[in-house]
This record gives sequence, C-alpha cells and structure tokens, in this order.
Amino acid sequence: MAIEPSAFGNRIHFHADRTPDQSASLVRLEDVDGMAPVNPLTDGLMPLALHRYRSLKPRILDAGYIIPMVAARGPLCQAAFLRGVTNVMTDMIDQPDAVKRLLALTTRAAIDWLTADRYAGSRLSPIRYRSIPCAALRPSRMAHTTSDCPRRMSPAEKTPGTEVM
Repeated sequence: MAIEPSAFGNRIHFHADRTPDQSASLVRLEDVDGMAPVNPLTDGLMPLALHRYRSLKPRILDAGYIIPMVAARGPLCQAAFLRGVTNVMTDMIDQPDAVKRLLALTTRAAIDWLTADRYAGSRLSPIRYRSIPCAALRPSRMAHTTSDCPRRMSPAEKTPGTEVM
C-alpha cells in the first residue's frame, strides 16, 4: 500500500507486525496545481518495485506460474492517500474543481504506473483498480465531481487481446 503514495512524496511508515502505512502529504488542496506528474521509473518506491518484478519474473515463469495481470490503486484511492479520506470527501462538496485537478493528476499516475508495471512483469494485462470504500458518498455527488474528468485511454486498452476491467 506504499508504492503509489511514496511516488507523490508521502512519508511511508514500516512496521514489524503489519504492512506499511503512510501519512497524507497534501495539506492544502490548492497545492495540487504545483505537483509534478509521477514518473514510475524514478519516483518513490515505484522503481524498486519494477526492479523486483523484472528480477523475479524469470523465477516465477521457471516455476510454471504466470503473471496474469497488473494492478494499481485507482485515482480516488490515490487522492485519499494524498489528502486523507475525510478531506477528499469534504473537498468533493466544497472544492469540486480542485478535486477534479487532483483526480486528473492521480489518473495520470495510475495509468503511467500500470503501463510501467505491465512492461516490467506481466504477460496478460487486464487492468484492475483498487479503490477506497465510498459508501458514505452519494452517487450523485460522485458523478457530479468526476463527470468532467477526462477519461484517458491506457496503452493496455489499445493492445489487442487485452481486457480492461
């Protein structure tokens, strides 16, 4: 759960008895406009993960297994990593235009990570986003906030025989 947040500069906390967690780093939503896009080849834990995927791929294939998909946290989940879940939900009502800019940034990060991940390790590439629980969010509010976000096509969607889920 630390790969994507680390690329945005979030502080990652490692523990002896559980998976890593992180601290939200985007204190002021207005600062999203000054954030640079994520580069999976150079930022945070992403290059380390890609290196591990590439180095372990031969052992996985030699053992008779395949790497059937790539996965990433979705744009809303990444936004929650940056701002905190409560802040993102509140921001959707109070500052929807700023949230749209944040989601554009995190959408680009998810697509770039999935693309780099795909070329580093997997054979088949259905793409699955993991997202945060949005039960508290009214569907109409979610649709209003995200409807104007441009839908970007990932390279995987353009690849014959690839299914995007």
